[in-house]
Amino acid sequence: MIAKTLNRFLGYLCVFSLVVFSPGCVALLLGTGVVSGIMISNDSAELPVDKKPMAVFDASLEYLSSHGLVQDVDEQAMHIYAEKVFGKYYVQVDVKDNAGNSYLIVQARKTAKLLPDTEIAVKIAYDIAKSAGGD
Repeated sequence: MIAKTLNRFLGYLCVFSLVVFSPGCVALLLGTGVVSGIMISNDSAELPVDKKPMAVFDASLEYLSSHGLVQDVDEQAMHIYAEKVFGKYYVQVDVKDNAGNSYLIVQARKTAKLLPDTEIAVKIAYDIAKSAGGD
């Protein structure tokens, strides 16, 4: 009788420990897990473009200007930040030099800059590459 009760107690204790001490549940119990996980998740699209970096940067600036409000342009760092792209997205575009060709990095977020949207990031990256004349 005591062994049966002890086994049942240990079983409940194991299940409770697995639920409480698993990383997702602890964060959820603390109330910050969902937001923290989303904020640090990968939300960028990276695309090599077979064009000069400045051509890709110019195409990015033109694209973001026509689809949203450009807030920050750093030509030296080849970085653009725009808001309200397609009405609700916060978008950052970085163009990196990759041995004479370009490497385009697009990050898109929505809902107060918290929720990543990789589908929109991929769409924007391909649209920019197409408008720059890349393959």
